[in-house]
Amino acid sequence: MAVYKIFPSKDTYVDENLPNNNYGRDEILELSSLTGGLKRILIEFDNDEIQNVLSLITGSYISNLKMYMAYANNIPLNYSIEFSSISSSWDMGTGRNADSTNPANGATWLRPAPLSNSFEIWVGGNTTGSSVTQSFNYRDSKDINVNVTNLINNNNRILIKNTNQIESSSADIELKYFGGDTHTIYPPSLEFKWEDTNYSSSLDELTNNSFATKITNKNIYKETEVVKIRVLCRDIFPTRSFTTSSVYLENKILPSESYWSIKDVKTDEIIVDFDSIGTKIGADEEGNYFTLYCNGLEPERFYQIIIKTNINGEDIIIDNNYAHFRIKK
Repeated sequence: MAVYKIFPSKDTYVDENLPNNNYGRDEILELSSLTGGLKRILIEFDNDEIQNVLSLITGSYISNLKMYMAYANNIPLNYSIEFSSISSSWDMGTGRNADSTNPANGATWLRPAPLSNSFEIWVGGNTTGSSVTQSFNYRDSKDINVNVTNLINNNNRILIKNTNQIESSSADIELKYFGGDTHTIYPPSLEFKWEDTNYSSSLDELTNNSFATKITNKNIYKETEVVKIRVLCRDIFPTRSFTTSSVYLENKILPSESYWSIKDVKTDEIIVDFDSIGTKIGADEEGNYFTLYCNGLEPERFYQIIIKTNINGEDIIIDNNYAHFRIKK
């Protein structure tokens, strides 16, 4: 299985209360329904990058928009966010919330671009009518993680807004997310997941919960690398048998329902989570393996590989500290 991330080519938000202001270089993207007016987020991914990812994929895939919450105020117990395809091109601009004089040189509430006169069709962002929603309850993580495959198949521009019900209500909901200009490890991303491994091997499958693993990662990878990671396994207490080779060196494979994950070492943040579509581990005559696309990992940070499997009905997490690596530019 494979996971491939790309990052926005541009993003901003627009403000009904300050309809001529642009926020294209702000570190924070605001999505709010306040008494003073609405705020909506615009985000776009480079179409050439999208097509490059799709050229790697055979078969079906899903693409999820992922955004991390920076701040929230007065959110209800249950609410939904709506994601729609933007029907026209727009300029990002260089404005920021902290500007004493806003340059208004990109998308605003009234215009998609500074010289545009399309007041009637743009106000707050025009859409094609095609949309998806993500719903939240009070126990959920408030980060955005929504399947936008159908939107991205036809358009690389997305408008993010509260539902009409919330926007027309008197609730003062304030949501803020890290944008592409953030100086953190939480920029928005478009995450593609598809199957790129096979599970076919003559090696014996592990049936004993006492086993050792070795993950064949290097210490450093370039951010452009595509790496085949090997997961080698053997029994710690193998069954005795008459053989000319040591049973303690016999390579085995994890069960077919085994998955990988990537964690940021410093923050303990899960960067790539266990997923039945994108992170399933394959097997061949050499053992288990999976493909790591390093482009979606922030450079100059340390990461750790984690493995999850199930043997004899017991979920087992392999969280060995030695499976660390760094991404360099």
